[in-house]
Amino acid sequence: MTPDLFGEPKKAPDVKPVVTHTRRRAGLTDPPEFLPVTDQMIAWHKSQRLPGDPVELMEAMLDYHRANGLRKKDWIASWRTWCRNQRAFENRRNGVAKSEQATKLTRSYIEQHALPGESYEEAERRLSQKR
Repeated sequence: MTPDLFGEPKKAPDVKPVVTHTRRRAGLTDPPEFLPVTDQMIAWHKSQRLPGDPVELMEAMLDYHRANGLRKKDWIASWRTWCRNQRAFENRRNGVAKSEQATKLTRSYIEQHALPGESYEEAERRLSQKR
């Protein structure tokens, strides 16, 4: 080491080592080649009143994750999330960008526009039907 202007030795700069590999997170797996959609999964999809065909949604989800190199712990849970998000994706495709919160009537609006003697629930129902 060479001394600096004041005669003190210069310290070597702190250099972080370059990481040449990425650490794989425990429990994450690559998308399976095939993941069957069970009757129970189809029943869940119908009970949630979600758009799209459950089998096609599974194939689309797996294709997306394979193409982007994404890994997951629970592929069934990932499929359920994919199905739930499908409604928002379809709304964007159809030009409906409003969130559910934006379309709901606010409590103060309902209270202000309630008719005399009308309950909150009745006013909410009546005002929602106008939209």
